[in-house]
Amino acid sequence: YMIRQIEQAIGRDGRVLDSASSKLKSYRQRAGAVHDKIKGRLESMLTDHQIRDNFQDNFYSVRGARYVIPVKTSMQSRIDGIVHNTSNSGQTLFVEPVEIIPMGNELTVKTLAIAEEENRILKELSQAVFENIEEIKTTIEIISQIDYFNAIAAQADLWKLNTPQINQSDYSFRLKNVIHPLLIDTGRQLIKNDISLSNKQQALI
Repeated sequence: YMIRQIEQAIGRDGRVLDSASSKLKSYRQRAGAVHDKIKGRLESMLTDHQIRDNFQDNFYSVRGARYVIPVKTSMQSRIDGIVHNTSNSGQTLFVEPVEIIPMGNELTVKTLAIAEEENRILKELSQAVFENIEEIKTTIEIISQIDYFNAIAAQADLWKLNTPQINQSDYSFRLKNVIHPLLIDTGRQLIKNDISLSNKQQALI
Protein backbone atom coordinates (compact mmCIF):
# COMPACT_ATOMS: atom_id res chain seq x y z
CA TYR A 1 0.00 0.00 0.00
CA MET A 2 2.78 2.44 0.90
CA ILE A 3 4.59 1.70 -2.37
CA ARG A 4 1.44 2.50 -4.32
CA GLN A 5 1.12 5.77 -2.40
CA ILE A 6 4.68 6.77 -3.27
CA GLU A 7 4.35 5.76 -6.93
CA GLN A 8 1.12 7.75 -7.19
CA ALA A 9 2.68 10.82 -5.58
CA ILE A 10 6.30 10.90 -6.80
CA GLY A 11 7.50 10.73 -10.40
CA ARG A 12 10.65 9.05 -11.62
CA ASP A 13 12.34 12.46 -11.70
CA GLY A 14 11.52 13.02 -8.02
CA ARG A 15 8.85 15.60 -8.74
CA VAL A 16 5.57 15.54 -6.83
CA LEU A 17 2.85 14.52 -9.30
CA ASP A 18 -0.56 16.09 -9.80
CA SER A 19 -2.06 12.75 -8.81
CA ALA A 20 -0.63 13.14 -5.30
CA SER A 21 -3.68 15.15 -4.25
CA SER A 22 -6.67 16.82 -5.87
CA LYS A 23 -5.76 20.06 -4.09
CA LEU A 24 -2.28 20.10 -5.63
CA LYS A 25 -3.69 19.43 -9.09
CA SER A 26 -6.17 22.29 -8.67
CA TYR A 27 -3.49 24.70 -7.45
CA ARG A 28 -1.26 23.90 -10.42
CA GLN A 29 -4.08 24.29 -12.91
CA ARG A 30 -4.94 27.70 -11.48
CA ALA A 31 -1.30 28.78 -11.48
CA GLY A 32 -0.99 27.60 -15.08
CA ALA A 33 -3.98 29.71 -16.08
CA VAL A 34 -2.41 32.80 -14.48
CA HIS A 35 0.90 32.03 -16.23
CA ASP A 36 -0.92 31.96 -19.55
CA LYS A 37 -2.70 35.26 -18.85
CA ILE A 38 0.55 36.99 -17.93
CA LYS A 39 2.43 35.61 -20.93
CA GLY A 40 -0.40 36.52 -23.28
CA ARG A 41 -0.50 40.12 -22.04
CA LEU A 42 3.28 40.54 -22.22
CA GLU A 43 3.43 39.14 -25.75
CA SER A 44 0.69 41.56 -26.72
CA MET A 45 2.66 44.49 -25.30
CA LEU A 46 5.89 43.45 -26.99
CA THR A 47 4.22 43.36 -30.40
CA ASP A 48 2.15 46.50 -29.95
CA HIS A 49 3.39 48.87 -32.67
CA GLN A 50 2.58 51.90 -30.49
CA ILE A 51 5.00 50.98 -27.70
CA ARG A 52 7.32 48.30 -29.03
CA ASP A 53 10.07 50.84 -29.81
CA ASN A 54 10.46 51.28 -26.05
CA PHE A 55 11.74 47.72 -25.70
CA GLN A 56 15.29 46.50 -26.11
CA ASP A 57 14.17 43.05 -27.29
CA ASN A 58 10.93 41.36 -28.28
CA PHE A 59 10.81 38.74 -25.51
CA TYR A 60 9.95 38.66 -21.84
CA SER A 61 11.86 36.96 -19.04
CA VAL A 62 11.65 36.25 -15.32
CA ARG A 63 13.52 38.13 -12.61
CA GLY A 64 13.02 37.21 -8.98
CA ALA A 65 10.01 35.04 -9.86
CA ARG A 66 8.33 38.03 -11.55
CA TYR A 67 7.66 38.38 -15.27
CA VAL A 68 9.44 41.37 -16.80
CA ILE A 69 10.00 42.99 -20.18
CA PRO A 70 13.28 44.60 -21.38
CA VAL A 71 12.76 48.34 -21.47
CA LYS A 72 15.34 50.72 -22.89
CA THR A 73 16.77 52.80 -20.07
CA SER A 74 16.09 55.96 -22.03
CA MET A 75 12.42 54.97 -22.35
CA GLN A 76 11.76 54.12 -18.70
CA SER A 77 9.31 56.98 -18.19
CA ARG A 78 7.07 55.63 -20.94
CA ILE A 79 6.47 52.24 -19.33
CA ASP A 80 4.88 52.24 -15.88
CA GLY A 81 6.01 49.43 -13.64
CA ILE A 82 8.52 48.10 -11.15
CA VAL A 83 12.18 47.70 -12.11
CA HIS A 84 13.41 44.31 -10.91
CA ASN A 85 16.85 44.28 -12.52
CA THR A 86 19.16 45.93 -15.04
CA SER A 87 21.46 44.61 -17.73
CA ASN A 88 25.23 44.57 -17.26
CA SER A 89 25.55 47.39 -19.74
CA GLY A 90 22.93 49.45 -17.96
CA GLN A 91 21.11 49.98 -21.26
CA THR A 92 18.18 47.73 -20.34
CA LEU A 93 15.77 47.77 -17.41
CA PHE A 94 13.77 44.65 -16.65
CA VAL A 95 10.38 46.06 -15.77
CA GLU A 96 7.24 44.40 -14.48
CA PRO A 97 4.45 46.43 -16.12
CA VAL A 98 1.99 47.92 -13.64
CA GLU A 99 -0.95 46.13 -15.24
CA ILE A 100 0.79 42.78 -14.73
CA ILE A 101 1.51 43.31 -11.03
CA PRO A 102 -1.89 42.04 -9.73
CA MET A 103 -1.53 38.89 -11.81
CA GLY A 104 2.05 38.49 -10.62
CA ASN A 105 0.86 38.75 -7.03
CA GLU A 106 -1.83 36.17 -7.71
CA LEU A 107 0.73 33.85 -9.25
CA THR A 108 3.01 34.24 -6.21
CA VAL A 109 0.16 33.31 -3.86
CA LYS A 110 -0.68 30.24 -5.92
CA THR A 111 2.98 29.22 -6.17
CA LEU A 112 3.30 29.40 -2.39
CA ALA A 113 0.14 27.28 -2.04
CA ILE A 114 1.63 24.70 -4.39
CA ALA A 115 4.87 24.56 -2.39
CA GLU A 116 2.94 24.21 0.87
CA GLU A 117 0.84 21.34 -0.49
CA GLU A 118 3.94 19.60 -1.92
CA ASN A 119 5.66 19.86 1.46
CA ARG A 120 2.59 18.44 3.20
CA ILE A 121 2.55 15.45 0.84
CA LEU A 122 6.28 14.81 1.24
CA LYS A 123 5.98 15.07 5.01
CA GLU A 124 3.16 12.50 5.08
CA LEU A 125 5.09 10.09 2.87
CA SER A 126 8.24 10.54 4.95
CA GLN A 127 6.29 9.82 8.11
CA ALA A 128 4.82 6.66 6.57
CA VAL A 129 8.31 5.47 5.62
CA PHE A 130 9.64 6.23 9.11
CA GLU A 131 6.81 4.30 10.77
CA ASN A 132 7.58 1.24 8.65
CA ILE A 133 11.36 1.57 8.57
CA GLU A 134 12.11 -1.81 10.19
CA GLU A 135 9.87 -3.68 7.76
CA ILE A 136 11.48 -1.77 4.89
CA LYS A 137 14.99 -2.68 6.07
CA THR A 138 14.01 -6.35 6.36
CA THR A 139 12.48 -6.30 2.88
CA ILE A 140 15.59 -4.68 1.40
CA GLU A 141 17.82 -7.30 3.02
CA ILE A 142 15.67 -10.15 1.68
CA ILE A 143 15.59 -8.65 -1.82
CA SER A 144 19.36 -8.13 -1.69
CA GLN A 145 19.88 -11.79 -0.80
CA ILE A 146 17.56 -12.94 -3.57
CA ASP A 147 19.34 -10.68 -6.05
CA TYR A 148 22.72 -11.98 -4.86
CA PHE A 149 21.80 -15.63 -5.33
CA ASN A 150 20.11 -14.93 -8.67
CA ALA A 151 23.32 -13.27 -9.86
CA ILE A 152 25.36 -16.28 -8.74
CA ALA A 153 22.99 -18.66 -10.52
CA ALA A 154 23.00 -16.58 -13.70
CA GLN A 155 26.79 -16.43 -13.77
CA ALA A 156 27.07 -20.14 -13.03
CA ASP A 157 24.73 -20.85 -15.93
CA LEU A 158 26.74 -18.54 -18.22
CA TRP A 159 30.00 -20.25 -17.31
CA LYS A 160 28.39 -23.73 -17.34
CA LEU A 161 29.54 -24.42 -13.78
CA ASN A 162 28.63 -27.59 -11.88
CA THR A 163 28.01 -28.18 -8.20
CA PRO A 164 30.48 -30.70 -6.77
CA GLN A 165 29.00 -33.88 -5.33
CA ILE A 166 30.22 -34.60 -1.80
CA ASN A 167 30.62 -38.23 -0.75
CA GLN A 168 28.36 -38.36 2.29
CA SER A 169 29.96 -41.55 3.65
CA ASP A 170 33.47 -40.25 4.16
CA TYR A 171 33.14 -36.61 2.99
CA SER A 172 35.85 -36.98 0.38
CA PHE A 173 35.60 -35.37 -3.02
CA ARG A 174 37.28 -35.24 -6.38
CA LEU A 175 37.05 -32.35 -8.84
CA LYS A 176 37.91 -32.96 -12.50
CA ASN A 177 39.01 -30.36 -15.05
CA VAL A 178 38.85 -27.51 -12.53
CA ILE A 179 39.66 -23.86 -13.33
CA HIS A 180 39.23 -20.76 -11.19
CA PRO A 181 35.98 -19.03 -12.27
CA LEU A 182 37.54 -15.54 -12.12
CA LEU A 183 39.99 -16.58 -14.85
CA ILE A 184 37.31 -17.65 -17.32
CA ASP A 185 36.79 -14.22 -18.91
CA THR A 186 40.47 -13.19 -18.97
CA GLY A 187 41.01 -14.49 -22.49
CA ARG A 188 44.01 -16.50 -21.40
CA GLN A 189 44.66 -20.10 -22.27
CA LEU A 190 43.79 -21.92 -19.06
CA ILE A 191 45.10 -25.23 -17.80
CA LYS A 192 42.49 -27.38 -16.10
CA ASN A 193 43.38 -29.45 -13.06
CA ASP A 194 42.01 -32.40 -11.15
CA ILE A 195 41.68 -31.89 -7.39
CA SER A 196 40.88 -34.56 -4.85
CA LEU A 197 40.61 -34.58 -1.07
CA SER A 198 40.29 -37.73 1.02
CA ASN A 199 38.63 -37.99 4.40
CA LYS A 200 42.07 -38.15 5.98
CA GLN A 201 43.00 -34.72 4.65
CA GLN A 202 41.70 -31.70 6.56
CA ALA A 203 42.61 -28.88 4.20
CA LEU A 204 43.85 -28.10 0.72
CA ILE A 205 46.25 -25.21 0.08
